[in-house]
Amino acid sequence: MRFSDTLAAARSSALTREPEVPSTYPRKLIGAVVGVIAVASLVLAGWYVVSAHALASTSGVLVRTTVPVGQTVYFGPPVAPIGGPEATVQIDLRSVTPKIVENTADATVAVLFCTGPRAGGLVSGGIVDQAASWCNQLSAFHPHQLRLGPDGSGAITTGIVVAVTPHRAGVVHIVGAQVSYWQGIRHGSQHVGMDVTISTP
Repeated sequence: MRFSDTLAAARSSALTREPEVPSTYPRKLIGAVVGVIAVASLVLAGWYVVSAHALASTSGVLVRTTVPVGQTVYFGPPVAPIGGPEATVQIDLRSVTPKIVENTADATVAVLFCTGPRAGGLVSGGIVDQAASWCNQLSAFHPHQLRLGPDGSGAITTGIVVAVTPHRAGVVHIVGAQVSYWQGIRHGSQHVGMDVTISTP
């Protein structure tokens, strides 16, 4: 075959050859990676919003007391910030639900706010039968913004107490409380407080 014929055949082959299509595999891989990152980011953001952990745990503290029928006992769960006695935290407190595991004394159990210059002696884990010595004012619980911890003078002047009034002989056993709150954009729900048993002969 002559050189001119070979050259003509090569040109014809080049003209009739189908163009190469770029592979879409790298783009698909990049899309999959971006999708995984987006889902992981959403999961992490969701976890962050619902994982506030601002309250200290006092589980394992056991308290036992005996009172006559009709006598109200007040105790602080306590609901306190992480970080020790000097720590403070601002939260939007939504609910405090005592965990009542036994109530054969048919007791009334109420969650109250205790306010006063000596409130810290009770709300920080005390148990008394006369709240007036510690609380200048007792009021029914309602959701609102609350600053936990000492004020500028170092005193705890407000906090949560649980009031228990047995109405017959028996036992009231309360294992802490479930506390629901917001801390900025973050929501928290923690079980805190003492293990309290109140017996009525």
